Amino acid sequence: MSIIPLWLFFSFASSEPCRPDAVFAAVRSATGGDRWNAVGGIIGDGDASAAGLQGPAHVSIDVRTGRSAERADLPFVHETRVYDGRTQWIVNGEDGVHPLDAPDAAAGARTDAYLARRGYFSPATDPADFACLDEGADGARHFDVVRVTPHNARPVDVWVDQQTHRIARTVQRTPTVSEITTYADYRDVDGIALPFLRTTADDDGSGAETVRFVNYHVVPHARDSDFIRPPEPTNFRMNGGATSTTVPISLDNGILSVLATVDGKGPFPFILDTGGHAILTLDTLATLGLSAVGKSESGGGGEGKTAVQFAQSRSIRIGDAELLGIPMTVLGIHGDELGPHPAGAPPLAGILGLEVFERFAVRVDYIRKTLTLTPLRTFRYHGSGVPLRLVFQQDAPLVDAQADGYDGLFMIDTGNSGTTILIGHFLEQHGFFDRYHDGIASTGGGTGGVVHASTQALDRLTIAGQTLHNFPASFVVQQRGSFSSLTEAGNIGTAVLSQFTPTFDYRDETIYFERENGAPIAPQSRAGFSYSQTADGMTIGTVLPQSAAAVAGLTALCPSAPQGCSPWVEPGAR
Repeated sequence: MSIIPLWLFFSFASSEPCRPDAVFAAVRSATGGDRWNAVGGIIGDGDASAAGLQGPAHVSIDVRTGRSAERADLPFVHETRVYDGRTQWIVNGEDGVHPLDAPDAAAGARTDAYLARRGYFSPATDPADFACLDEGADGARHFDVVRVTPHNARPVDVWVDQQTHRIARTVQRTPTVSEITTYADYRDVDGIALPFLRTTADDDGSGAETVRFVNYHVVPHARDSDFIRPPEPTNFRMNGGATSTTVPISLDNGILSVLATVDGKGPFPFILDTGGHAILTLDTLATLGLSAVGKSESGGGGEGKTAVQFAQSRSIRIGDAELLGIPMTVLGIHGDELGPHPAGAPPLAGILGLEVFERFAVRVDYIRKTLTLTPLRTFRYHGSGVPLRLVFQQDAPLVDAQADGYDGLFMIDTGNSGTTILIGHFLEQHGFFDRYHDGIASTGGGTGGVVHASTQALDRLTIAGQTLHNFPASFVVQQRGSFSSLTEAGNIGTAVLSQFTPTFDYRDETIYFERENGAPIAPQSRAGFSYSQTADGMTIGTVLPQSAAAVAGLTALCPSAPQGCSPWVEPGAR
């Protein structure tokens, strides 16, 4: 994993003022000059490495429009991204496809397209705003740093080496991290200079992926066929001639779980998570006798990271629905740490997510405790639910909703076993901390560790035309993790979703909400501790100061651990 040291981002006063037009004119001259006028497309092949895994990579770029297609075919974690000129599509390891079309994701795609077509070479016809930042330095190398904001797109900081006049890195701020791409090993290809080494990582060094190109082909015209939407997945089937399947679900402690067999073994209880991926715990991996490879980290609700590896399943079956050849992420925790389970029942085996929702329309009936799966290619909705358009920033669906009348994008998260979470930036932007005081201190968490929150009785939450009054909501302020987002308002979990019967149609990007009048509202505990269930009882992970649990004398098993030792309980759940 490539760690990018913080000192790379220190800045120094430049001896001469930076002029963006001169900086990019020098880049054009140093990388091909007028030869760029004849370049229509660039096709590159190489080797990608990430998470301790390696595999071939392929890139196709339309230099005239900024359309692009890239595939890294690593074992278990291969990924394809295609920008067709309007929408960016992503295909993850399980071969499902969905757009990245939330406002910030779409803005980021437009910025990537601007960089791909080298819009800074043609400022008169490809408008953008330019601003010179302070000079950057990396050892003996010095850089002109220009912030470029293309029309209706995300700002990007472009670092240009003052000696070679080649782009050395770009930095884009996403909702939760800064994404840094470095370029090196420039070589001449048909009269233009192209980087044969590219590394992309978050600003903390995580998620690093390196592509070392073996060859490029410079062509006068890009092929339109390279930039079409990826095909829908075919690695699933319905058994016994079924057209849909309905199975029971469990809602113990608010955790939505469903029984599934893996490679013919089980059934095992899996959390069903709208934005998750196929995940196994260490216990389930051992029970299945599968081998795990690779080494990476995964983030989530907490501010930290959790170690992960990867394994391959042959079959995952839920009722009559069967998924074939799905790669699975192995989370470095045991089943008891993923969530509590009733006495005598097996621990949670893992998580199922996009591999289900990208193949099936999913209807969750919280009242009758059933789950219905219907293949998306044949699904037609016939109910009375209110349709809401969903969009994606990454993997979880987002919808428009209102908290206290303020509009925002909210993640619809069936993996959130608790109540609604409101995120710090949204809270501060709309004055929530001025209106709400003396909340109940609470802890929760997910992948990445413990989440600390203040639970309040929210005046009103409006979704799908329905307004819920005095409903519990957790206020969370974080610097890292998914709850540090600068663009999302919050996360809506079981407490609210169970007031409806939702049907998820990822193919048509729609969620249908059917109101369940009289649905019970889960009580809000004020005990002030988090725990994980074990065969002998429970392990106390966090005890809040001055809470009822602290007054009762409960103590945490690992109070000095920076992220606690209970990774699952959602804010406000205890």
